[in-house]
Amino acid sequence: MAISIMSVSVACAQQDVSENAVSAREICNAGKDLLKEKKIDAAIGRFTEAIALYPTDSAYANLGWAYIRKGDDKNALFALNKAIDLNAGYAWALGLRGYLYTKIDAPELAFNDLSTAIALNTKGGAVPAGQSKKETIRDYTRAIDRNPQSDSAYVRRARAYEYYRKNKQAIRDYAKAITLNPDNADAFYGLQNLSGKFGDSGKEAVPAPDSIIADTTGQWAGKLFVTQGNTFSSVEELYELTVNDYTRVIGLYPDNAAAYRDRGYLYARLKKTGPAIADFSRAIELEPQSAGAWGGRGALYVGSNQPELAIADLNRAIELNPDATQYYYNRALAYYQKAAYEQVIADFTTVISKDPQHALAYRQRGNLYIYMNQPALAIVDLTKAIETGPRDAENYAVRGLAYAVNKDYKAAVSDLTNAIRLNPENATTYANRAMAYTHQKNYQAAIKDYTKAIQLDPQDAKAYRQRGELYRQTGKKQLATADFRKAATTERP
Repeated sequence: MAISIMSVSVACAQQDVSENAVSAREICNAGKDLLKEKKIDAAIGRFTEAIALYPTDSAYANLGWAYIRKGDDKNALFALNKAIDLNAGYAWALGLRGYLYTKIDAPELAFNDLSTAIALNTKGGAVPAGQSKKETIRDYTRAIDRNPQSDSAYVRRARAYEYYRKNKQAIRDYAKAITLNPDNADAFYGLQNLSGKFGDSGKEAVPAPDSIIADTTGQWAGKLFVTQGNTFSSVEELYELTVNDYTRVIGLYPDNAAAYRDRGYLYARLKKTGPAIADFSRAIELEPQSAGAWGGRGALYVGSNQPELAIADLNRAIELNPDATQYYYNRALAYYQKAAYEQVIADFTTVISKDPQHALAYRQRGNLYIYMNQPALAIVDLTKAIETGPRDAENYAVRGLAYAVNKDYKAAVSDLTNAIRLNPENATTYANRAMAYTHQKNYQAAIKDYTKAIQLDPQDAKAYRQRGELYRQTGKKQLATADFRKAATTERP
């Protein structure tokens, strides 16, 4: 049973109509007005007040933006981490955090955030069909002449310039749009993307235009551009490069809990359990309310067969974020290690109630029903797993086993054949189909399947023993004796 290690960010319910939510939204809007008046500290106070009343991704993102404009990158990063934890698809927050990562030379983190932000905000439609370059630019210029305060008009012309590879003109228009509206995410990401293209071409990376520095933050230093990341030859190498970026973030901001947590995720993917647990533990020390850190450490305790520690951590993760299905899933695996099967079923049932399309939870619960000799319940669950995951060979393989336990060998053979068609390299599936064929007295087909199972797994003593028994029953005594001897010498401890 595979653990689920990565945290799932939960989108904040922005449409909550509770009194606190309404009041917090009003306070947040007041903070935005103060930002436009360049009253940065007052805006920070209002955003902080809104968060204390009702924390939302928007309030945290605006707080991060205010801190950027103040030049307080440490608190800006903290606030933006919070915004993204609440809503992993919040493009504006991702773009701002990506900008901060460029400032501290963390290229993989910057590239990931900015690329995601750009992708989320790509709307297209910059060039009307059938128009020439000259006509297109002329029309957008006329729109600007009609309303020179329209930031969106400048963005549209910038996109047209970008389409026609006039990047310098596009940068000027994106910059002008930001001057008119510092919160225009499309302009911000367009500028980041184009600046990155200049940097990648080997030319001097384009610095933030003076108008942006003067008219928005008044504090930005250095060059504003998205790096293209380092070259890498494997996913593992990319993880290592990204670990290095998080290490740099931690070196600059040693109390940044999110950096420890996220580096812990990467260490876990790299199978570096000790460093991962250490990072999750440090994240918990810095931020005891970090459900992701509790859940990540709990998952690693499952993986290292420490169920008591796992259950304690996952209980805390669930208290902090009761909607995250992976915590219940991993706790079910921990209970399985303790043979606490009723609790296992209860947790898988919770996962299914929260995510009715969770094929793996259906399969795991069905698998346990087989073990508990309740094949009818297993078949119901595994049928649902197949409905939600029809291309997953394991779903058919496990339901085939359930049919066999239920003595429906014809259905068992059918499912196991489907599993083999989807994954012809699984020795266990061939062995299980051989068992079903044996019950149907189709001994030649069974022998053929056991032979295939042995080819795929030459150390499977049980397959040798079962095939030997079939050889004995069909009068092939020498072959039977050879298989029994092989079984004895390959018996696993």
